[in-house]
Amino acid sequence: MESAAQYNGSDMSITSASIRMQSPELVLFGKVGLSEGTTPLNFYGKLVLAFGIGLCFFVQDSLFIILLTSPKHGVLEENVGKTVANINIFDLIVRLASGPITGVILDRFGRRPVVVIGCILLAAGIATMPYMPSIYPHLVLNRALIGLTSGLVIQAPLIADYTHNDYKGRVAGITSLFMLGGSVIGGIFLQRMLKHVPLEFLYSFYASGLVIISAICAATLRGGIYHVQNEKSPRTNSRSMIEDIMTGFKIAKKVPWILITFVVGFLSGGEIPLIAGLFILWVQTFYGKDKTSRDEANSRATLLNLCIKTSVLIMTVTLSALADKISKFILLIPGFIFVFLGFLGVILVQSPQSWLTVISVVTIGLGFGTIMIMSGYLSARYSPKEHRGKVTGAQSTLRVFGTIMSTVVGGYMFDMVTKDAPYMMFITFSAIGLIIVLRLFFTRGEWEARSETSGIEAQPIHQEIG
Repeated sequence: MESAAQYNGSDMSITSASIRMQSPELVLFGKVGLSEGTTPLNFYGKLVLAFGIGLCFFVQDSLFIILLTSPKHGVLEENVGKTVANINIFDLIVRLASGPITGVILDRFGRRPVVVIGCILLAAGIATMPYMPSIYPHLVLNRALIGLTSGLVIQAPLIADYTHNDYKGRVAGITSLFMLGGSVIGGIFLQRMLKHVPLEFLYSFYASGLVIISAICAATLRGGIYHVQNEKSPRTNSRSMIEDIMTGFKIAKKVPWILITFVVGFLSGGEIPLIAGLFILWVQTFYGKDKTSRDEANSRATLLNLCIKTSVLIMTVTLSALADKISKFILLIPGFIFVFLGFLGVILVQSPQSWLTVISVVTIGLGFGTIMIMSGYLSARYSPKEHRGKVTGAQSTLRVFGTIMSTVVGGYMFDMVTKDAPYMMFITFSAIGLIIVLRLFFTRGEWEARSETSGIEAQPIHQEIG
């Protein structure tokens, strides 16, 4: 019988016990098997959260670049890459330090209160950003606040908590569909309104959306505190914070699927800024510096970003039906190849107006969609159940390293080497990721069966790591 977590009715906490798959309930896009203690309302609340993150949060990277180059701050084109890198250093240090801690907090104090508080604090950071009087230190501190609070919202492992193993691939696809759908709608709204309303209005709009999302999460997400009750291992509940943090990384040594999750997490952490913030800067280099030309560049960059997000949506719908049914390698290997070829195409074409660039960014979206879906699916499917928060915390740390490479290192390379340097860097990383996945593919006979067991039976993994 599978080992997992269920509600204890006496204290509303979650204890380590057997999970019994409920009869699949018709919730959305067919039937989904929910874990015991999870209601359809909880599941819908998770989808609303995913939609809200896409709608109100993911667009803020694009808005941030536009804010820096606006008359308020007036960062020159030749300095904007370094400025973004300098600001993001502090943001990423906060994310790097807080990611594993956030994972532990999610396990110790429960998903719902952490997510609700995170949404409110994130809304406050986004709403106040356009009113910051200076870049240093005001915008720097504001970005650090957003980096800290976004982890509280994004890292919650709700897919793993709410669904049965046989449905986690489908649910990962559905969740990403809602998240990307929100991102597309948010991007369309941004493109339509950018020339007609002040930036302050746009920031306030997205912040208000997060406040509404926090209220919905408070009413719909499942309550309770996630902890482990293990009589055979008395030091389980007396672990130090450092031990809990390191647990997430140690699991990757035992479960190669989690290692793959960390690899794709690193790439996705770097690719999001590349196709949002730095992509706008790349497009701007092909246009003039007057306001009309800059508005045209921002509009074109937003349109290309929408092409990427639309192709991600297409891949999301496809993978939600396939992830549970076919070999994960059949999905992962083409994903890395698509990312490699897409970025290579952008570099070779050198024209944001060309249809070849549109084809290249669509290819990036197909690859990125595959990587993103598989990252969420593998983490939910193979994380030991009492350590889900810790695994997502470790994955968040690797994602931050990817973001550091694209925004900090890539930002300096953009200004000091060539505008194509960040894309060249991630072409290399995609190739390395492909090599790692291929190596695991050819040695899968040695570990795949053990990984399957490890992902379902939490107790043996806990004893190995303990």
